[in-house]
Amino acid sequence: MAPRKKYQTDEERREARRRSRREYYARNLERERARALSNWNARREASKARERVRNEEPHLPQTVQLLGPSLHPSASTSLPALENALDADLNAWKHGKRVKDAWRYYTKRLLSQEKAGTLNKQVENLFRRGIQLAERIKDVALRGEGEAWKRIPPGDYGADIQDYQDLGKLAIHAKLIANGLQELLDIFNEGGNALSRAYEDGTLYWQRKA
Repeated sequence: MAPRKKYQTDEERREARRRSRREYYARNLERERARALSNWNARREASKARERVRNEEPHLPQTVQLLGPSLHPSASTSLPALENALDADLNAWKHGKRVKDAWRYYTKRLLSQEKAGTLNKQVENLFRRGIQLAERIKDVALRGEGEAWKRIPPGDYGADIQDYQDLGKLAIHAKLIANGLQELLDIFNEGGNALSRAYEDGTLYWQRKA
C-alpha cells in the first residue's frame, strides 16, 4: 500500500511551508529579543560597576607613604620620588607578571566566563580593582604634573620640565591600562562569543599595541 500523502493539494503544501517559516521567524524573534534584553542588562550592570569603581578608593601603599592619605602633592614633594611611588603602585595591576602575560591573564579569565555569559564575583572584582587602581594612579599623576608645571620658571626648562613630562606620560600609561581593561569587559558584555573572536583575530587593545 502506498504511503498516505501528507498534503492533499499544492495549496496545503504551500501553506505548510508558510506556517513553518512563520514559526521559524517567531522562534528567532524571541531569541533575538532575549539576547537584546540580556545585552542591555549586561551594559547596565557594567555601568553600575564603573560607577562603583569611581566611588571607591584603591590601595596605593607607596604613594600614600609619600603623600599621606590625601594623595595631593605639595610644593615640598619630591616629584621623582612621586613618579617612582606611583609606578610601583601601578605595577600591582600585573599581579607579578610581565605586561603581555598580564593582559593575557585578564583576557583568559574573562574567556573562562564566556560560556556562562555572566561574570562570577571573583573575576568581576579582579577587573574592578585593576580599573580602579589605574584610574587613581592617573589622577594622582596628573596632580603631580600640575605641581611640576608650577615649579617651572618662565623660560627655564630644566629638571622640572622632565618631571612634568614623566608624570604626564605616567598618567597616559595608567589611563590606557584602565581603558584596555574596560574594553575587555565591554566586548565580553556584547555576548555571542565576541571576546573569543576578538582575541583570535588579534584586535584587542593589548594585541594591537604589541
